[in-house]
Amino acid sequence: MEINPRPNNDWEWLAIAQHHGLHTRLLDWTSSPLIALYFATKPEIEDDGKLKKCNINGGAVYAFHTCNYIDNSCPLPLPMSYERCGLFYPPHITKRITGQFGLFSIQPDPTKELQEIIDDNEGNWIKKIEFSAETSEEIQKKLFLLGIRHESIFPDLDGFSFDNKVKFNMTSCQTISCCF
Repeated sequence: MEINPRPNNDWEWLAIAQHHGLHTRLLDWTSSPLIALYFATKPEIEDDGKLKKCNINGGAVYAFHTCNYIDNSCPLPLPMSYERCGLFYPPHITKRITGQFGLFSIQPDPTKELQEIIDDNEGNWIKKIEFSAETSEEIQKKLFLLGIRHESIFPDLDGFSFDNKVKFNMTSCQTISCCF
């Protein structure tokens, strides 16, 4: 895997690791409510190429507010010894993180849920916004029409390929094969 530019510190390396599925002390977030809705309603493809139905239980997104933004461009303690809850925006280290308006939270005790740790007295809060399966399907279609799609969130060949599979399920268009 090519990483360009190369991460400058442990915070940036952990952001890449978390973003690509390794377990770290970080949680992935997005600053875009539309991208949060995309991940909450992300289309899935059946083996026969058709879209799966949205989860019958509906979906949810979380909104997190804090004023503790971590400036990882200046010397910081190592992430494992950071003793507060906070958010940080990594620099442009991968197109995926940038395309997803990615940022990351960290908390001092990863064995506890973030909601249990944050201090409301400091202006921090987390809200869960839930919606039905019917609303999930409507959100999925509207996001597609708005251009909030897999290929824009995952700007690489995998994103493009997945988006092509979804495209013919979301629209009423079908391909026509011709032989000459």
